[in-house]
Amino acid sequence: MDKSVIFVDCFNTVIMRKISPNQILYKWAEELGKEFFIEPNIIYELYTKIKFDMSLKNLIKKFETELYFGEVISRLSSLLKNKISDLDEEKFFKEAFYSYVKTEASYHYLNGDTIKQLLDYKGKNFKIYIVSDFYCSNYVIKYWLDNLGVKDLFDDVFVSCDFRKSKSTGSLYRSVLKTLNIKRNQVLMIGDNMHSDVIMAMLNGVKSTHINSSKQRLYDSYKKTLSASKDKYNLQFENIFDEYGTKLNFSNHAFPLFMFTKRLYKKLSQNNIKDVFFISREGQYLKKLFDTYVSIIKEKYSINVGINTHYLYASRNSMLCASLNELDKEDFYYLFRSSSSMSIRNFLLTLDFSDEQIISVQNNLQIDIDKKIKNFANSKGFYLLKRNQQFREIYNQKRQDQRLAFTKYFEEFGVNVERDGFVMVDVGWKGTMQDLFNKYFEGKVSILGYYVGNKGKSTRRSQKYGLLYDKYNKKLIGNSINKHTIFNYEQICRADHNRCNGYSLVDGKAKVLFDDKLNDTLIYKRITEPMQNLILEKFKKIAYMDDLSLSNIDNVATYMYYNLILHKSKEDWEWLFNCQDSHHDNFGDIKYPFKVVKKNLRMFGFRALDLMFIIFNYGKIKNLVNKGIKSQVKTCDFIFINLKSLFV
Repeated sequence: MDKSVIFVDCFNTVIMRKISPNQILYKWAEELGKEFFIEPNIIYELYTKIKFDMSLKNLIKKFETELYFGEVISRLSSLLKNKISDLDEEKFFKEAFYSYVKTEASYHYLNGDTIKQLLDYKGKNFKIYIVSDFYCSNYVIKYWLDNLGVKDLFDDVFVSCDFRKSKSTGSLYRSVLKTLNIKRNQVLMIGDNMHSDVIMAMLNGVKSTHINSSKQRLYDSYKKTLSASKDKYNLQFENIFDEYGTKLNFSNHAFPLFMFTKRLYKKLSQNNIKDVFFISREGQYLKKLFDTYVSIIKEKYSINVGINTHYLYASRNSMLCASLNELDKEDFYYLFRSSSSMSIRNFLLTLDFSDEQIISVQNNLQIDIDKKIKNFANSKGFYLLKRNQQFREIYNQKRQDQRLAFTKYFEEFGVNVERDGFVMVDVGWKGTMQDLFNKYFEGKVSILGYYVGNKGKSTRRSQKYGLLYDKYNKKLIGNSINKHTIFNYEQICRADHNRCNGYSLVDGKAKVLFDDKLNDTLIYKRITEPMQNLILEKFKKIAYMDDLSLSNIDNVATYMYYNLILHKSKEDWEWLFNCQDSHHDNFGDIKYPFKVVKKNLRMFGFRALDLMFIIFNYGKIKNLVNKGIKSQVKTCDFIFINLKSLFV
C-alpha cells in the first residue's frame, strides 16, 4: 500500500455517543436552565433556530454551512438578555461553553474497532489526523480525546469550524492537504458518512474506506418525543386546572402563586440573600408556599438552598407607631398619603390609642372627634389636637415604648440588617409598609421588597419589585393579566391571626399585641383555610411537574390565570364576598370598603366587569397590530389574537 497518511472522521467513527447529539444538547440546556433559571425548551429551541439561521446565511453567502459554536452561544446570550433583563451575558457565555464541553464528554465512549485499526496503522508509522465537520474548535476535540485516553494516537486535529470549510462540500479536504503539504494519493480517509467521508473524499482524489458504525440514532424520533412530551406536559397542567371543577375555580390561583414563588426564589438566589422576612398577615401564606417550594426542589435536585425564612408580625399601624418622630418633627406623610380624610377618633385609633386614652384627649379637646374631616393634615381639628397637652404626652410615651419594644422584637431574629440589608415579602400595592420600615431604620439600611403586585416607586436605598404585577415593569410576563383582580390576593392569602396592633415589653422580652376589636380567625377557619389547602395541593403538583428553571411556567401560569378570570363562577364570587365581609381598612379612614363595592357590583353585574376588562385590552392589542407594532403585542402578555401561543 502506497498510503502513509490516515484521515479519520471523529464522531460515530472514533468517538461514539451513548445518546443522540440532540439529546446531549437538551441535557446541556437542562444544566444551563438550572444555573440561570431558564426553561430548557426555550434554550434548546432558540439554540437550534439560531444555528439553522446562521448556517443558512453562510450557505447563501459563502456556499458553506460551517459556523463556530461560540458564535451561536454569543447570539443566544444576546437574545436571552433581551428576554431576561438581569441575565449576565458574559457569565452565561462562559457557562454555556464549558457546560457543553463537559456534557458532551459525559456521554462519550470509543469505537473499539476503529481504535484497534488506527493502532495498527500507528504501528506502521502512519500519520493519523482527525478531519471532522464540527462546530467546536480543534482544542475542544483534543480535550475529549485526551479525556478518553487516545489523544496521543493522533498527530493533529482539523475541524471545519476553524477553516470555515467542510468535508460535505469537499473544501476542507483541500485545505488540510495544503496545510500538511501532502499529496492526495498519500491519504486514506476513514469515516461513517457516505456523502462527506466517501463521495466527497473521492471527488477530491482521496481514497476512502466506509465503516458502518452502530450509531444508536434517535434523531428522527427525538423531535417527536420532545413534542409528545410537551403535549403531555401541557395536558397535565390542564388536568390540574380542571381538577376541582368550576365550583372551586379559585383554587387555580395556585398557578400565579407558583409563578410568584418561583420568581421570588430566583431573585433571592441570584442576589445571594440568606434571610428574608415575610410580613404579616398575607406573608404567612406566601411563606408557607415558599417553604413548600424549597422543600420540593431540595427533594428533586438534592441542593442546599441556604435561605432562611422569617415571619415578622407587623402592620402599617404598628410600624407607624414604631417609626414616629417627635411630634413637632413628624409629618405623618405615609398615613395622610393613604387617607387624606378621617376623623380625629380614627386618627387616634390608627396610633393605637386605647378607648380610655381617646376619652381623656376628647375631654381636653372639646370638639367633635367623630366628624370626618377632609384634608385632615391641614385642618383646624388636627392643629388643635397637636396643641393638646394630653395628646402630646400620650403620643410621646407611646412612640418611645413602641420603638423600644419593636427593636427588641426584631433583634430576636438575629439578622444583621445593617450589614446584609433587610429583605421583605408581602402582598404589596403601594409599599407603605416598606416605606415605614425605611423610616424606622432612618434610611440607614438597604431594603429590598418583593410583592405580588407593586404600584410604589423605588428609591436608591429602598427597592420595590412586583413579581406578578409591577406598574413600572411593563415587560414582566403576565403583567397586564395579573393586574386584573390583583386585590383578591388579600383574601386568598389571609392569615390565621388578627392584625398586629403593636408591641410591648414584658419582663424584658418583646411581646406582639394583636387587634382584639375584630376576630378575623372565624372567617379564616370557615372560608379561607379550606381554599388555601386546595391551592396548596395544586401548588405541590405544579412544583413536582415543573423544572427548576423559569420561563415556560410563566406562560402556562399566565394562560391558566386568564382562564380563571374568564370562567369566574357564581361560587367564586360568593367565596370572595364571604371572605371580604369582615375585611376593613384600619389605617386612617377606618371603613369596610368592599361592602360598597359589593353593592355596586350587584347593581352592575359581575360578568360585565370582566367583559369590560377583556374588550378594553383586546382593543389595545388589536390597535397595535393594525399599526404593525407586533413586537409590542408580545409585551401585552396575553395576546388575545392567539391565546394558545402562551401555552407552549
